[in-house]
Amino acid sequence: MSLIPETTWARAGAIFRLAVPVMLTRLGILMFATIDTLMLGRMSADELAYFAISVPPQVTVITVSYGLFSGTLVLIAQARGAGRLEEIGHVFKIASAMAVIVSILVAWALLPGRSILLLLGQSPEISAGGGRAVEAFVIGMPAVLLAAVA
Repeated sequence: MSLIPETTWARAGAIFRLAVPVMLTRLGILMFATIDTLMLGRMSADELAYFAISVPPQVTVITVSYGLFSGTLVLIAQARGAGRLEEIGHVFKIASAMAVIVSILVAWALLPGRSILLLLGQSPEISAGGGRAVEAFVIGMPAVLLAAVA
């Protein structure tokens, strides 16, 4: 006789199965940063410094966007569970449109990356290199936010 009821184990298993894709997504984000660090470290210490100073805005955008669009999955799951399959596409279209709009707004806010870094007290050289790294991230912003929707 187990001290933990079978329903508890069943629910724990269901939670784990739902959590695995989220955990793998977070692991993927960490792997991107690790691979970027390894590649840039081989180029030069300066390039690695430029990337490192550009990471906080990138991580902030990624983290907030995944939180913002996590409701999409809930709404799609609710529609699927209720048998309202026609709602799934509608929810996805709205979330995708929101992702594009948010990516434009965030890109507009991050484009002056060099100036932002200067305001935060970074040296002109680090701000220039870090600003270029932020600008490179801005180019991929729509893809990052659309991935948060999916």
